[in-house]
Amino acid sequence: DAPFKTVEAWAKANGIRPENITLGEFGMIRQEYGNAYVMPAEYRAAYVSQMIGRAEAHGFSWSVWGYGGAFGIVDAFDGDKAEPDVINAIRSLH
Repeated sequence: DAPFKTVEAWAKANGIRPENITLGEFGMIRQEYGNAYVMPAEYRAAYVSQMIGRAEAHGFSWSVWGYGGAFGIVDAFDGDKAEPDVINAIRSLH
């Protein structure tokens, strides 16, 4: 949580409201193009959930890395559907 506290302290010192801070483009790679290894869905879901939770606990907005591709939360390569665990982790937050 230290990086979030650092940003929070900087914002307070500079008169910036937390809701004006965005955690942008975070994510965990699902699969590198051309590589057979796929990161386990539960690891990605846990990471995404924790990052969103930390951002929201400090009042920051957030955006995930990408909809599709290597960091995709919905679509993988070639139109294949990514594992549902990651998107379900996001849905369960609200």
